Amino acid sequence: MVLPFVAFFSYIYSIPIQNSMENSDLKILLSALKSKDKNIVDNAKKQLSKQPITAITELENAWLETSDKTLQKSLESIITNIKFREIKHQLMEWGKTPNPNLIDGAILVNRSHNPDIDIKRIKKRIENIKQDILPEIEEHNNPLEKIKALNNFFYNIHNFKIIAPDKAALWACDIETVLSQKQGNYFIISTLYLAIAQELGLPVSGIKLPQSILLCYCNPENNDVLFYINPAEKGKVSSKEELEDLIRTKNIDNKKQYYLPTTNTTTLKRLVRYKIQVFQHQEQNNFIPKFNDLYQVISKE
Repeated sequence: MVLPFVAFFSYIYSIPIQNSMENSDLKILLSALKSKDKNIVDNAKKQLSKQPITAITELENAWLETSDKTLQKSLESIITNIKFREIKHQLMEWGKTPNPNLIDGAILVNRSHNPDIDIKRIKKRIENIKQDILPEIEEHNNPLEKIKALNNFFYNIHNFKIIAPDKAALWACDIETVLSQKQGNYFIISTLYLAIAQELGLPVSGIKLPQSILLCYCNPENNDVLFYINPAEKGKVSSKEELEDLIRTKNIDNKKQYYLPTTNTTTLKRLVRYKIQVFQHQEQNNFIPKFNDLYQVISKE
């Protein structure tokens, strides 16, 4: 029996927002998307967007079963919202782990605007690079020699390149594309360099220097910094004194924290912030609120 308009409207609002719902309730909400009443449609969208990732199959089936472009667009938006909410939750959990894996975090950030990336392919490529470099790394005991070996394989053999800063593009900070194209902006290349160093077991971390993404190599016994690494200059190594000189050229306060190792959560937050800047530069403002959400959910140090 078809519900009268008032009863139907009331029923839509009475369906609780929860982790899952009865299939019949899901179908009613899907039916509500076809309503001529904007309030009913908007509430149905809101309710459907709160559903768990398991509801996506039903939503995709509904998309396939209709030729209504407006309805399809609504379903696409709902599916995107559900996927983003799930990724946001996973990223929050990632940030709570004691030593979060940087590659896993970068993949989650990538999936937030491209949820269908090939995760297995990304991890396989990372593993292949690691296995190429590992024998050379294991031949050396000296930290500087280990970094020289990493630099040779990363920049010369695997031929990773940094594109000019004025060529801001979303693909240039997309880890899957960067691994395929072997080029990207300085931030994602530096993040990738850091992630591979950590996969190799090297005690390398980021530092909090503004307007840069420099790394440091630490003594594994006491966590003291031995030297600094600049992935934007093909892994150039520098001392604390040279870093002091760099800070002076930037006209910023010389703070102790700029010389200390930081966590992967901080590095990932900086990657998210950089992506927001790219969105702003390209005037893709629809992504900015979601990435601001991601920035907020990643744990602080």
